[in-house]
Amino acid sequence: MSFLSPLFLWAIPLMSIPLILHLLNRRNIKTVEFSSIRFLKKLEHDSIRKLKILQILLLIIRTLMILAIVMMLSRPVLKGVFNWINDPASTFVAVVIDDTFSNFGDSEFISRQDIDRKALAGILNRLDDDVTLSISSLTAGERYRGRVGDFRRNDDFLKIGNGTGNFFEEFRTIRKTLERDYANLELYLLSDAQAVNFENTISDSLDLENWNVFFSKLPELETNLAISDVKLLTEIPMTNIPVEITVEVLNTGRQDVENALMQMIINDINVGQQVISIQAGQKRSYSFLTAFHDTGRIRGKVVLQNDNRNEDNTYYFHVNLPDKLTVQLVSHTADDALFVENALKALNKDARLLDISVNTETALPALDLRQTDVFILQGIQAFSQGVQDKLKAFLESGGHLILFPGSDQEKLISLDFLNISTASAGQVVLPGEAFQQIDDKTVSGAVGKALIDGAEGAGIRFFRFLKLADTEHAVVRLKNDQSIWNRQSYSDGLVDLFAFAPDLKWSNFPLKGSFIPFWNLLLYSGKTGSQSSHLTTDQGWSLKLNVRDLKNKLTLLLPDGTTILLNADSDQRITLKKIPQIGFISVLSGQKVLDELAVNPPPVELSSKPLTDEQIRDALTDDTVIIEDYKGLASAMENARHGTELWYWFLIALVILTLLEMYLANVYGTRSGGQ
Repeated sequence: MSFLSPLFLWAIPLMSIPLILHLLNRRNIKTVEFSSIRFLKKLEHDSIRKLKILQILLLIIRTLMILAIVMMLSRPVLKGVFNWINDPASTFVAVVIDDTFSNFGDSEFISRQDIDRKALAGILNRLDDDVTLSISSLTAGERYRGRVGDFRRNDDFLKIGNGTGNFFEEFRTIRKTLERDYANLELYLLSDAQAVNFENTISDSLDLENWNVFFSKLPELETNLAISDVKLLTEIPMTNIPVEITVEVLNTGRQDVENALMQMIINDINVGQQVISIQAGQKRSYSFLTAFHDTGRIRGKVVLQNDNRNEDNTYYFHVNLPDKLTVQLVSHTADDALFVENALKALNKDARLLDISVNTETALPALDLRQTDVFILQGIQAFSQGVQDKLKAFLESGGHLILFPGSDQEKLISLDFLNISTASAGQVVLPGEAFQQIDDKTVSGAVGKALIDGAEGAGIRFFRFLKLADTEHAVVRLKNDQSIWNRQSYSDGLVDLFAFAPDLKWSNFPLKGSFIPFWNLLLYSGKTGSQSSHLTTDQGWSLKLNVRDLKNKLTLLLPDGTTILLNADSDQRITLKKIPQIGFISVLSGQKVLDELAVNPPPVELSSKPLTDEQIRDALTDDTVIIEDYKGLASAMENARHGTELWYWFLIALVILTLLEMYLANVYGTRSGGQ
C-alpha cells in the first residue's frame, strides 16, 4: 500500500501535454515539390511506418517523464511492515544479544563483537529518550531496563561468553516482567542465528504476534576449523608405552580448508604435528601416537593454526597416570611367588614405578594396608577376622586386591565376607600332555587382551585350573567355557580372581613374552589412569573437601590470571553451576592445588548450523525483518515502522527515460532532417 501527497495531485493533468503537442504537430503539414522520380524511394511505405512508431514511442516516454516528475514531487510512501504509533512513552524495546561462544570470530576484517556494537549503536540512535529499553544477553540475562535517555553505553553488554543459551527462554523472562501494556512492542535480536540457540523446548506459544521483530544476522565465517573432541584410545595409559589420541575436527566455515597445521602439545612440549585438509561443512578424525614419560596428571592440548575464529582452535585435556604404586605381595611360601616377584622387579628396574614389599602368609595379620595401592595374595589358606576387616577397609578406600591359588591349592580362599564367590570345585588336572587354551572371542578389556597379544596368546597353555563359581564377571574364558579370571568391584575397590597359579605346573604363561606386560597392565588397571572427563563451560562441577583444606582460603584460578573466591557449603563441598572460562583452571586451598580442570566450549556451539531466513521467520514471526548488513539496520527500522519512500526510484526512472528520449529524438530528428 502507498499514499501520495495531495499537494501535488493537481499536476497529474500535465501528463496530457506531450499528447497535445503531438496532435498539434500532425496538423503542421509541409508541402515539398519534387520531380517524378527524385524522392520516390524515400516515401516507401516501411519507412513511413517506422517513423510513426518512433513518434508514438517518444510520445509515451515524454508522458512517463512528466508522470515521474509528478510522483517525485508527491513523495509516495510504501506502507511499512509494522503498525507504528508515534508515542515514545508507550514504546517498549527489547534488545537480546546472542553472546554465546559461536559468536566469536572475524568477518571481512571486523570482529563480530564490533558488528554487534555498531548494530546496537544504530538501534539506540533511532530511539527516543522516553522509550523503555531492555538489554539482555543469552548467557547473562537482562543487563539493563529503563529509559533510553538514562542508558549509558558500556562494552560489557557486548562481551562474548564461553557458554550456550536459548533465545526463547530469555524472551519468556522479558515478557513475564512487563509491568504494563504498551502501544508499541519491538524486539531486536543480534545473533549468528545458530540453530541450537533457537530451540523451543517448551510447548507454550511465544506470542510474538504483537511484537515488531528485527533480526540483525551476523555474517557466516569464511574460513574456520574447530576441534570438537579429543579422545584417548588407550584404555590404560602408562609411562613409556605408546598411546593413541584421536582428534575430531570440524570445518564450520564456508570455504574448504587445505594444508592447515595441527599440533599436539604435552606438558608444553610439541610431540607431533599434521597438515590437514577438510571440506566446508565436513568433519574428520585424525590420530596422534605418543608416549608419556612422567606420572601424575599430564596437561595436553591440540592447537590449530589461526583462522576466522581462534577461540575454537585449541582443545584442552588431561591424562592421569598414577604416581608410584605401592604393591604388597604375600604368598603361602616364598617359592609360590617366584614368577610374580620377578615380573614386578623387571617392571621396576629403575625403581620409579613401584614400591614393592614381599612377605609370606605368617606376616599377613601384622601388615598395614593403609598406604597400599595393590595387594597380591597367592596360595593363602585362611583369613582371620582381623584380616577380613583390613581387606574391607582396603577395598573401601579404593584398593586393588589380586588373588591367585598356590601351587598345590585345591580351592581359592573364601571371599564370602565380601559377597564374592570363588571356586566351586577342586582343581582340574588335565591328563598327560593335554591342555586348554583361551577362547579369544570371550576376552574383554585391555588387560584381558594382553593375554592374547599377537602370537603369544595362541601359545599360552593351561594344564590345570580351578572352576570359578561365578562366571558372570568373567574376563577371560577357556575354550571349554570355563572362566579362568573374574573381575568385580567391592565398594570403591577392585577384586581380581584367577583360577590358575602363575607357575609352570599350571601354565606356560610365565615363560611367555606377554607375562611382564600383562602384570604392568594388571597393576595399573585398578587405578584411575585415563583421560579425565571433558568439562565444558555449560556444565557444573563440585569437589568434596577435607577439614584441613577448609582452613585455608578457597579460590578458583582462571587461565587469564584472575581469581574467584569460593565458599564451601554445609557438606564441605564447593560447587560451580557453570565453569566461567576455557582452558586449565585450578582449584586452590591457600597455595595448594586441590584439583585442575580442563575446560572446553560446549560441543553444540561448535557443531550447530545457522538457520536460514525462512527458518528464522518460522521460529519467530512471518514479518520478521532480517538485516544481514548492520549498516542498513537504521534504515530498515525506519522502513518497517513508517514505510519506504519511493521518490528515489522515480528519480532513477526519470533519468533513464530522459536518456532514452534524447537518443530516440536524435534518431527522429536525423530522419526528419533527411526528408
